[in-house]
Amino acid sequence: MSDRNRPGESSVSRPDDDNKTASNAISGGRKQRSCNCGLFSLIKQLLLPTLLIAAAAYVIQLRGWRLVYRPDVQLPGQGEMLFFAYDVNRDGFIDKLEFQYISLKLDANATFQYEEELDPDVEVVEVVARMKSFDLQSMKKAQDAWIYSVNGDPCLTGLRNWQEVSVPSRLYGVHNFRSFLPLELDGTDVGQIYSSVGKNTYFFEHLSSSRYFPPQPEGKEVLLYGLLAQLHPRPFIHMRFAPQGTSAVIRARNDEYVDVVFRCHAEFQLNEPPQFPFWFTPAQFAGRLIMKRDGSHVRHFSMYLPANRSLNIDMEWQTGPGHMSEKEPGDEEASFQGNNEVDIGYMAELSLMTPEPSHLQSSKPDPAEGSEDEGIVWNDFISLQEAQQLLEKHFFPFKTVPYLPFKDAFGIAKTQQKPVHQILLWGSLDDQSC
Repeated sequence: MSDRNRPGESSVSRPDDDNKTASNAISGGRKQRSCNCGLFSLIKQLLLPTLLIAAAAYVIQLRGWRLVYRPDVQLPGQGEMLFFAYDVNRDGFIDKLEFQYISLKLDANATFQYEEELDPDVEVVEVVARMKSFDLQSMKKAQDAWIYSVNGDPCLTGLRNWQEVSVPSRLYGVHNFRSFLPLELDGTDVGQIYSSVGKNTYFFEHLSSSRYFPPQPEGKEVLLYGLLAQLHPRPFIHMRFAPQGTSAVIRARNDEYVDVVFRCHAEFQLNEPPQFPFWFTPAQFAGRLIMKRDGSHVRHFSMYLPANRSLNIDMEWQTGPGHMSEKEPGDEEASFQGNNEVDIGYMAELSLMTPEPSHLQSSKPDPAEGSEDEGIVWNDFISLQEAQQLLEKHFFPFKTVPYLPFKDAFGIAKTQQKPVHQILLWGSLDDQSC
């Protein structure tokens, strides 16, 4: 690759004096590290991507919008390793698509943090987060221990390190939970589905997997983001694939209270750069909210990952840089092929729940108030199971066709003179564990 500039291109070089200065700076940095490892570690975490770009400025040429690797100049320290970590397709260029890994790291400090100034005149409710660490041995790859180690794979670092919730307990103003109610409460019937957080793609579209940090939530998304961030600091309330969003149904109501059942599909990003993304997708979050119709009091709130099936977690991650496939006859251009791995597994608990009803900060909950809907007489209602089934059919339209247990299917098929269509799956088709 020539060092000579071509028309429309520019190059950035460094004088020898700058090289000496850089050498002295590195030496000084080593002395500083030996004196204060904690400070150096903090600076390294914050400035490593910036130093990569700065180092790249004098060993690469800028061609249009691509950073070009120059093998005749060596990057100091981990520069070489980092350049190739971000050069996903190993073509010696960092283009705009690959640069997003660096830009996301630079923007890491701008990741949204849920904060709320509590009003002493408004009731608050405590939400407690709980989890049991993911069962690594439930993964299919764990059964192939002779060729694969779930305990040694660096791609699973974020998964192995996630041993506790991010925020064990947090207080919320009860007015925030009105985001789970329909816009027109009086005009919404019991059993009617409505959207709390809508989807942002069409069914066959999907969002990029090359992301680490969630976009800033807006409107009704803010409370949901805050709740999920209690479990892990990088929740994505809009999944990459369908089904997306959070939908709800009014299960019961009277003149004072409303009982809302909801279903949320969200996921978490467990890795950070320069590791490749690792997506952790729970089957679903099943939720329930009982609150006063005017939004002034929360009787009960819960949101949890169902653990009644043997598999309830989907995972997808990249094991290394991708590559450009060979151009096939008839193709306009070669396609990019990532080195992706997928697996499914089991997590025994991932939940958010209110241990007691809401109350003013200056007082304590009423001890006479029952749990959930105990003591509440509903004017109009459907069962909890029926509400959950309505949400299943909303997210998965194929559920409108009855699916029968294996033993019952043949008897009914014989009676109705219909054929049997058998489907064998690794996981469950009506949640995200498949």
